[in-house]
Amino acid sequence: MNNVSSHVSFFRTLTFKLSAVLVIFFSINGIALVLWDQRDLLRDIKLDTQIAFADEGITLANELTPLIQDPEATQSFLDSVAYYYQGMELFILDVSGNVLHHASDIPSQVKRPQIDMEPILHFIRGSEMDYPIDVEIPTSDDLEFVFSAAEIPEATEPRYAMITFLGGGDDPVLSFWDKYGALLIRTILFSLAIAAITGAIIWAGFTRRVNRAASKVRRFKTGNNHVKIDDDSRDELGAVAAAFNDMVDRVDRMLKELELKERSRSELVATVSHELQTPLTVIQGNIETMLLHQQEIDGPTMDHKLRTIHDQINHLSNLIGDLFTISILDTGQMHIKPEPFLLSELTEDTLAEFDHVITDKKLTIKRNFLRPPEPVLADPIRIRQVLRNLLSNAIKFTPPEGTITLSTQRSGDNLDFTISDTGSGIPQDELKHIFDSFYRSRDTHKQKVKGTGLGLTICQKILGLHQSILTVDSKTGEGATFSFKLPFFAGPE
Repeated sequence: MNNVSSHVSFFRTLTFKLSAVLVIFFSINGIALVLWDQRDLLRDIKLDTQIAFADEGITLANELTPLIQDPEATQSFLDSVAYYYQGMELFILDVSGNVLHHASDIPSQVKRPQIDMEPILHFIRGSEMDYPIDVEIPTSDDLEFVFSAAEIPEATEPRYAMITFLGGGDDPVLSFWDKYGALLIRTILFSLAIAAITGAIIWAGFTRRVNRAASKVRRFKTGNNHVKIDDDSRDELGAVAAAFNDMVDRVDRMLKELELKERSRSELVATVSHELQTPLTVIQGNIETMLLHQQEIDGPTMDHKLRTIHDQINHLSNLIGDLFTISILDTGQMHIKPEPFLLSELTEDTLAEFDHVITDKKLTIKRNFLRPPEPVLADPIRIRQVLRNLLSNAIKFTPPEGTITLSTQRSGDNLDFTISDTGSGIPQDELKHIFDSFYRSRDTHKQKVKGTGLGLTICQKILGLHQSILTVDSKTGEGATFSFKLPFFAGPE
């Protein structure tokens, strides 16, 4: 069998995994929020700038109108404006987006001599509702923004003036780390702090409890069936602990039941062996006597021995029949088929089977049946077995000229059946055992009453299939009363 280590690496615990997720989450969340905020801030700056400088492009275009035909004058004018308005770049473009003139207050290099004119024309023909509009800056690889733009009037060919931020072709391009490194470090440190605090809380309130539960489970696995998880919390782990404890209790009960069944099985085998051996011994002894001394045995003695053999064979037959019934009851193979019938009539039919015994013992049978009789819903074949066993016991234990009383009465939606006798009764200390298989009271042996000790057990199990129970009330010297209930037939649905 494989041994499972009790040590779980910290890097495999849920605490570490959750902490790592928190670090990643807070880091991504922090950077995303800052970038999002910076994007919105930059957009607002672009919008405000374009609205504020929208007319500057028109002013510059108007001032360039008389100079546009003179390239030198145009360049000189642009240089002077760029010098005066530091931080901006000025461009003159043709209709194809070619850069004709360029000026800025610091040296810069045109990296893209031709740009897309569509955004510029969109800016010139649009309104503030379209702002901000991004335009490629010829002197930069990664900047896209425009202050203003306008078409230069009265030019022989279409010319456009554009004012932008100072791109600075020679300006260094900052990397992502240069721009956001400090932010990233602060975010990760903050995430680590949050994750550490959260991990500590989880470790104290979750992981340690899981480890304790796992330790109890391992002890249970080794065969300690009485181990319990001490966790009364109302969270998920508490529910798991409660379920585990309930499982342990159920397993413990099952083991006790198995132990009891195994003991009962052993006792049953021993009892059955004894019950079978006794009549077989009697039968064998009588047959051997008859075979060895048949010439010496007179008629009455022969009759007596034959009756003895006959009685023992009947006893064996009854014992085997009861054992078969108990077997199918215990294995769940007996199925009842409820149908309406009159319990009083079934009782009378069953009672007729004992007429000769009742007559021989001069017993009085009293009947207190419900009038008019009402049908019950049950399996008549199985209820007949119950009645046969109860009547047989009552007749056996009632002395000659005694009385047996049969009664039925209404109890809500049920019919109560009661059978009482005037026999010797059952001692109080034996009442709790009378439904055990093969149990026979002391009076049974004293009175030499034959039986298998299975009748009441069969009655109880059959009534259990009918959702009923057999009860007994008895006092020594005052007879015994057995009762059970069956539901009335409510009629067809």
